[in-house]
This record gives sequence, C-alpha cells and structure tokens, in this order.
Amino acid sequence: MKFACDVMLGSLARWLRVCGYDVFYDASIDRSSLLRVAREEERIILTRSQNYKELSDIPPYLIIKGDDLDSQLIQVKKAFSSFDPFANTFNRCVECNSLLVEVDKQAVKDEIPTKSYGLSGKFYRCPTCKKLFWPGTHVRRMIEHLDKIFR
Repeated sequence: MKFACDVMLGSLARWLRVCGYDVFYDASIDRSSLLRVAREEERIILTRSQNYKELSDIPPYLIIKGDDLDSQLIQVKKAFSSFDPFANTFNRCVECNSLLVEVDKQAVKDEIPTKSYGLSGKFYRCPTCKKLFWPGTHVRRMIEHLDKIFR
C-alpha cells in the first residue's frame, strides 16, 4: 500500500513513513501534480480537502477528518484493513521516503554522538539524503506512542 499526502498532511506522511509505508509528500506540490503522481505510481491520496469529490477519474483517496495526528493515524487504520503500523517500522527515511540501508556502527562512529555510540541495535543510512538513523530514545518513545494509539 502506497500513499500520497497533500500539503496539509506533512506530520501524517512522516509518521506513516515511521510505520514503514511508502509515502509521497512534497509541501510545494499543487493538486494536479499530486493527482498525476498518485495515478502514475498507483498511490492512495490522503487529503484534508473536500474538493476531490467534485473531480472525475481520480485515484483512490481518503479525506482525513481529524485535526490531530493520532486521530488521523486511527482513521487510516480503520479505512485500510491491511494497514499494520508495526509491520515495518523504521525501514524508511522519514525525510525523503527512501528505504534505509544498514551500516556498520564502527564505520559511522564519527557521525554519532558519543552517548549514542554505546547503544545496542542496528544503525541505518538513507542512500538518498545520507541521513543517519540509530536506536536512540526517540525510537522507544515513537514505538510507545504507536502502542498507545493502536494497542
């Protein structure tokens, strides 16, 4: 399942990526370009706009009603029975959506804060934007937040 979020859903796009979903998001894109991307890449549009109802020949879409992130995530879960927020957590870059690649911790030692180097777990790099990810306390907090919402 792949999504395309409109400009009003940047936080939702980021958290769907945390959950491992392929999410197109570009804050500068207009509606016609979003429709084109969704159509070409077979993505489900997630939007806050009611204006999609008036269009014909558009890709599948879901109008997100909630104002807060938790209710938006719950709405996505209710709308798509195959949505599993825990199946592939932290496998995508939350910034650019690329799949992360595991890297040797020793090879990135100079890029990690000293206090984080002692952490156990895998370290990842985004091959596109080169951002580095590791199992810091933020990961635990994010999992706890997802647990609170969905379990």
